[in-house]
Amino acid sequence: MGRRYFSAEFKTEAVRQVVELRRPKAQVARDLGVHINVLKSWLNAYAKDPVGAFTGESVAAIERSEIARLQKELQRVRAERDILKKMQTRTSPKTSSEVRLHGAPRARLAARVAVCRAGRLPQRLLRVAHSR
Repeated sequence: MGRRYFSAEFKTEAVRQVVELRRPKAQVARDLGVHINVLKSWLNAYAKDPVGAFTGESVAAIERSEIARLQKELQRVRAERDILKKMQTRTSPKTSSEVRLHGAPRARLAARVAVCRAGRLPQRLLRVAHSR
């Protein structure tokens, strides 16, 4: 005699008879033609995960797919972080007293508007930098 396979609906109905209808396990097992230990294993599976006990989508499978999704996202975020680190090291000054001047196009109008809003100190810095 080979191994018997039961559908999810069959298992769910067997568990429902024991849990909801409060029928004895031995009687349900006899009526359905399954061994009582098989029925107990179905009841244990149902107790662990009532939603996905017999559907194949158990909590563990859902968690595995969520872990895989999070690992992909972590890999993407780490790559973005590494890119930002490389950019930061290229643009940061070499010493704490160094002030970098960017070689931006000489748009005097835009620079003057920004300087006027900033106050007098940036005007002095720009004058010193421009005179060099």
